Amino acid sequence: MVNYVLRPQPNHAALPRPDVIETLDPDLDYELYANNCMSRIAFAGIGLAHVLASADVQLGPLCFVTLVPARCAHPVGDGRPGTCEENTLWRRIGRAANFDVHVLKQMARQALGGIPFIGMVEAALYWRWRPGRQSRHDWVAWHCHLITWGAHAEEVSRVLAPFRARHTSMMEGVAAAHVQAVEDDDLTRQFLYMMKAPQKMTRVEYFKRPWTSPTTGEVKPPGLHSQKDWLQTGHRIRLMDVMGHRKLDELFFGNREGTALYRTIRAEALAPFRDRQRREERARSRR
Repeated sequence: MVNYVLRPQPNHAALPRPDVIETLDPDLDYELYANNCMSRIAFAGIGLAHVLASADVQLGPLCFVTLVPARCAHPVGDGRPGTCEENTLWRRIGRAANFDVHVLKQMARQALGGIPFIGMVEAALYWRWRPGRQSRHDWVAWHCHLITWGAHAEEVSRVLAPFRARHTSMMEGVAAAHVQAVEDDDLTRQFLYMMKAPQKMTRVEYFKRPWTSPTTGEVKPPGLHSQKDWLQTGHRIRLMDVMGHRKLDELFFGNREGTALYRTIRAEALAPFRDRQRREERARSRR
């Protein structure tokens, strides 16, 4: 991945935006760029410590909620005739890269109402698929994962019923909101899953015969089914461009009592950045 980005070759199918490459620098982990793996690791570690120490969260009951409204899906914007450089520009000005994540965060807060949560906004790449049907181009579904507490899965699902009624998802017959109960000993795994960077892309394919999921063993009838494949280097480049200069503290958010927890995590994660700012200001004042 590093060689692909820093040493592009003529046969490379996707080239990163030059201004986005800097977000990968491990020495810039204090900036909290969403593309920066060191930032992700540090932010997740800080967040997990505070979540496990929260008395409200520990009281439960806990749920893992995923919201994937179709209105937050947008085309990547590349894949047009032209050079790699031209397609890089198309990605930069594309709707996926310029999506306002505050829209999705507000939708989540309105949907959950008085149920507290903390959550993370993330991007998922769909290969040649747009909401409800095939596409000539790839799309990005902006979605969010939430950890809620204080309400059982049945209550959370009931509260989300109006959201499901108003919004479609990426596939017909699949709800735009999914709720899963979380056991106390599974909180760490679910939180770290919520904080990870995108690892897979989604393909939607038609199966003529019954299909058995290799992971769950569930037998699915003939029809359209989604499958996930590991992101290849070119896919990661394109998602890196879509994520751009977004920062983790901007993608992370909370609701109700979760807002205070979000602010505590954010403040500690931003402390190195604030310290650096103060040092630079003192250095400038001495000149």
